[in-house]
Amino acid sequence: MKIRKWLTVAAVAIAAVVSLSIIYENVSSPPVGVNQGMQAPDFTLERGDVEGEKMSLKDQEGQFVILNLWASWCEPCIEELPLLSDMHTSYKDDGVVVLAVNMTTYERQIDNAFEFLDEHPVEMPILMDYDGDFLATIPFKHYRRRT
Repeated sequence: MKIRKWLTVAAVAIAAVVSLSIIYENVSSPPVGVNQGMQAPDFTLERGDVEGEKMSLKDQEGQFVILNLWASWCEPCIEELPLLSDMHTSYKDDGVVVLAVNMTTYERQIDNAFEFLDEHPVEMPILMDYDGDFLATIPFKHYRRRT
């Protein structure tokens, strides 16, 4: 009887510790991304759709900016880029801008991104993160810059 009581107490204690650690992790960890009311850090990238031009986030001041990261090999990207392009076209006069940033350091060859855009033309600005510095500033857990 004593062993059964101690096993029950131990199981409840372990469950409590696990529950509390999950709650602590979710409450104490800062959220990924920018919170409402905070200003996103500025960046400047070369445009892939307009040769010789650059665009910065500061250029979009006062707009609602949707920032999309994509690569030519990414299946979800292939599906979402036309939808985001349509959204950009439909709402740009209402102050909504979609910026599509190619994760160039994750392309097998840089030309793959341009071939993809030739096959899937879009209306939104295409920005190129050629050196990966922009991506390195984003607090992602799943994507890491190749070295």
